[in-house]
Amino acid sequence: MVFAAGEESSSTAPSPLWSSVRSAVFPGWGQLHNGSRLKATILFSMRTYIGVRYFTAERRSRFYRNELDATASEWDRAYLQSKFGDHRSTRNDMVWWSSILLLYTVIDAYVDAHMAGFDTEVEDVTRITMQIDPLDNRGAALALHARF
Repeated sequence: MVFAAGEESSSTAPSPLWSSVRSAVFPGWGQLHNGSRLKATILFSMRTYIGVRYFTAERRSRFYRNELDATASEWDRAYLQSKFGDHRSTRNDMVWWSSILLLYTVIDAYVDAHMAGFDTEVEDVTRITMQIDPLDNRGAALALHARF
């Protein structure tokens, strides 16, 4: 699209709803849609790391559970039970961390979409101005104007 000078498109601001839905579907997609590439990369990397840790812990806990079912020795059972519990605990922790990170990415994408263009809007508005006028030989006059 081509716009005339001073004309703005209403579609330039990202939709907060779609940004948050995108982040819920694919980690970092909403941040990428909002123009935050670094944040999108970091959040995608974190979600990938947590996902890999989850599946690794789940696989290892299943391995130790199968070994535990096949072992009759009491010493081996205690060791295998300990390892199974450790990996199951790690898996559960990764579920919590993934949920927290998902919630953060959705909220962050929503807020970023609402704040899109906020910096330029603030820079365009001059609300408080100060003016100093020199007087003849008696000093200067200071005027402070505030517009709300």
